[in-house]
Amino acid sequence: MIGKMMGIKIGGGESLFFRFFFGAVVFLPIMLIKGRQAFATKNMSVHAMRAALFALAMIPWSYGLIDLPLPIMTAISFTTPLFVVAFAKMFLHENVGSHRMFATIVGFAGILIGSGFSANGANKFVLVALCATAMFATLDIINKRLLCAEEGLIPMMFYSTFWAAVFTAPLLFIDWKTPTIQELAYLAVLGASANLLFLCILRAFQAYEVSALQPLRYFEFVFSCALSVLVFGEWPNMLILFGVALIVPAAIYLGYHELSLRKKVS
Repeated sequence: MIGKMMGIKIGGGESLFFRFFFGAVVFLPIMLIKGRQAFATKNMSVHAMRAALFALAMIPWSYGLIDLPLPIMTAISFTTPLFVVAFAKMFLHENVGSHRMFATIVGFAGILIGSGFSANGANKFVLVALCATAMFATLDIINKRLLCAEEGLIPMMFYSTFWAAVFTAPLLFIDWKTPTIQELAYLAVLGASANLLFLCILRAFQAYEVSALQPLRYFEFVFSCALSVLVFGEWPNMLILFGVALIVPAAIYLGYHELSLRKKVS
């Protein structure tokens, strides 16, 4: 929501840079308290590659967020689980299983219906955003591999935002608009909350398999519809509501299935 608001006011590229910039700044107090050892890493080149891929995916995503309604962009982001489930099978050798695949496919069907791709035609931002989701899925796989290699959470979070800020800095020269104090405050909240989101995702990856977690992201679709109405006055149409009617049960089904498996193991 904040990303869309700031993108409309100061531009997608500039808001994206400040998102990463403030995300990195948040970690400076941690460096002062814990010292440089908290940021020690043996995977600097991997972090730079992650950040480059993240920035490359976020650039078209940020501009698409300005052009398209929030629920549609959220819907498109949820094509990521299909890529993640496939990549998890190929690169992490995870056992996807019929239950996870069923929940993911049903949820994805809801996304297709809710986003109304056929009604939107060949909107370039829809197509570009779909390409971005494949890069997001690749990031999920790389993050899982780094966690398996026992990389610390602080280095993973700090270097992803630091290098992404470096890579997106040239965007400031395209169409610079001096942000107001209020806009800077919004951007600081955006950067800090993005870190919190990333932390939650990494904790989830530590606790469980990547492919099992993907359909649970579908709940964000419901929240984006509510925020779209409250903030931007964009009401979801019947296609979006019908898509949600498929997405939520699929996520609940998967959560119940995974809980049952854990009870059997314990």
